[in-house]
Amino acid sequence: MREGEDSKNQSLWDVLQFDDRGLIPVILEDHRERRTLAFELMSREALQKTLDTRTVHVQAPATGELVMRGGRNRRASIEGMLIECRGRCVVLRVFQHIGACDKGYASCFYRAYDLSHKQVIRLEDPVFRGD
Repeated sequence: MREGEDSKNQSLWDVLQFDDRGLIPVILEDHRERRTLAFELMSREALQKTLDTRTVHVQAPATGELVMRGGRNRRASIEGMLIECRGRCVVLRVFQHIGACDKGYASCFYRAYDLSHKQVIRLEDPVFRGD
């Protein structure tokens, strides 16, 4: 889609801009709290499976096969989707079961940089035993 074009009645696949590797950045956001949970790079195949099943699917790094993010216990159910103005990024609004982070936190963004003290701080405690 070109800047200034009206996106009314366009196909999702005509709007999205995958990079030269066939990937698009996807931000997972808690649909109730609007809190950032995680970041993924998805192929068209992974995004299609995610939309079809309404659960987040990603390529396994080792095998490249599609897998449900977080497995059965920590899956994320899709509640909505936002598309960045140029189609270069997607926000999936999800209901996250238990926690999103492989390290055991509710959000993968459990750390922040404290500008005043010039150090990384932890914002929350783990909610489950991480990998």
